[in-house]
Amino acid sequence: MTTSRKPRFTSKTGRVLVLSLLLVLGLYVRCFRCWASPLPFGDGGLFFRMIEALISHKFALPAHVNYNGEAIPFAYPPFGIYAAAFLHAFFGGSVLSVMKIVPAVVSTFSILPVYGIGKETLGEKEALLAATFFAFYTPGYNWAIMGGGVTRAWGYFWALMALFAYFRYRNTRSNCCLLATGAFAGLTGLSHPGTVFWLALMLSVIMLTDAAFTFRKRVAVLLGSGIVAFLVVFPWVVTIISRKQIPALLNALHTGHANWYAGAVVLFPWGIKLILTPWVDTWSGAFSLVGLWNEKYPQRWWFAAALLFTFAAAPRAATRFVAVWIALLAAIGTELALRPIKSKKAAFGLVIVVGVYLSLSASIATLNLARLSVSPQQVAGMDWAKQHLKAGASILVLPQREGWGNNYLGEWMPALTDFRAACLPQGTEWIGDFEERVQAAEMLWQASRSGAKGLRTWLESAPCNPQFVWLADLPGQALLVGSLADDEHFHLLHADKHNAFFAIVH
Repeated sequence: MTTSRKPRFTSKTGRVLVLSLLLVLGLYVRCFRCWASPLPFGDGGLFFRMIEALISHKFALPAHVNYNGEAIPFAYPPFGIYAAAFLHAFFGGSVLSVMKIVPAVVSTFSILPVYGIGKETLGEKEALLAATFFAFYTPGYNWAIMGGGVTRAWGYFWALMALFAYFRYRNTRSNCCLLATGAFAGLTGLSHPGTVFWLALMLSVIMLTDAAFTFRKRVAVLLGSGIVAFLVVFPWVVTIISRKQIPALLNALHTGHANWYAGAVVLFPWGIKLILTPWVDTWSGAFSLVGLWNEKYPQRWWFAAALLFTFAAAPRAATRFVAVWIALLAAIGTELALRPIKSKKAAFGLVIVVGVYLSLSASIATLNLARLSVSPQQVAGMDWAKQHLKAGASILVLPQREGWGNNYLGEWMPALTDFRAACLPQGTEWIGDFEERVQAAEMLWQASRSGAKGLRTWLESAPCNPQFVWLADLPGQALLVGSLADDEHFHLLHADKHNAFFAIVH
């Protein structure tokens, strides 16, 4: 009598199971808090208005979008905007729901091209390790899962697909892979302007220095993929050229948080901290440092060079772009760390422990990100203003967090109401006055810490003329409420535990 044998998982089946598990856990850590938040994480107000404008124009690309009382040129790469609008039309639900879930889903599927890059450059085992580190590397997805991730997440996904397609072409010499490289690069250009700039520099350096080809072949590969990419973006480029919106796009591309570009060039002291952050702040970074010592993989120096070059090429979002290189280095670092362990079960168990730790750490980081977003109490304050204040009123949102880019409530208010957010920088990068607004916002943060007197001094030289002040459930609110209530220049209209509105007495 013979006993039946239980079927064993094939190697391919095992890889599919591991990748499926990474996708499930990766999606969980990215969006387990998204439904509890009344609005998408962080930013996204202008993109919300763009999606609504596209829908109202029956998917014809509008020339402008109305935001915060301004007509903003619709010169932004439209792929993510169109994707969100189509998903809303197809599945129903609110645009806000689409903006909550789609960035997290797209960011999660970015795990797959990272696995593909690892497989083409290192090997199967290392690819799975790289995908694991990438799945839970918070700096690689924190911006992507915000409301603005409707463009950023798509941009990074297509960029990673382009890198994977090139490495696949390098190993197979398949013209289809070269065609895919250009097509994915073009889709990157249609999704996010900053990401396509980084990708273009990465692919140019990779192709022109690839010793697998002669120099003539390298140039031909670069030109061929570049032509395909240009053909993909050509219809959109023609549209914004015909509308004379190229200056607005270029103007927006030259804006960003203060000191980012200067910090990357002037390495001491700010730039050094920026470059070291991905390596020293996370487990992925720690394992990637170990990978530099793994002599088995000569590719490690190329990955490290690509990481450092990213800071020179695109310092504003470098911590996000380097995630792929950090993951690959961490994979070979893990291989070196596991080498002394002879038992495969013990090595596998250790990998599981590290993976669980990384997933828990990423979940905590996502929870902290959600706390920076617009709260239900702030939405309630917005509802009170809609019922009691005149439409079109200019409202100054206080107290602001340090850094103009963290004023998420101020960014969402004009997107969801008919009010204007006083001195809001977002949107003005397309039409001018951006630097002036940023400077005013930074000065406001300092002035508001001095109470009513500091706010009155700021108002005297502010490049805006707000009618109301909203103290909106932020740190330091109670002290400001008392200070403004005692000042004759501010008249209290409404106050509760979380919100207080004052009219400014001119």
